[in-house]
Amino acid sequence: MKIKKISVLGAGTLGLGIIHVGAMGGLEVIGYDVSRESLDKADRTIRKNMSKPVELGKAQADDC
Repeated sequence: MKIKKISVLGAGTLGLGIIHVGAMGGLEVIGYDVSRESLDKADRTIRKNMSKPVELGKAQADDC
């Protein structure tokens, strides 16, 4: 059985990292948190982190 989708409970530092790595690994990731603000912050942080390798020429946009 191949894992295609994961859910992450909590979008703090650890959850954010798990969400990021899962997305980079090609998984569909669903993040949950009691705070909408935490989810929004995690989303902004992950998008920023995923764009850096593209800006530096170390990855293609399709890879991120």
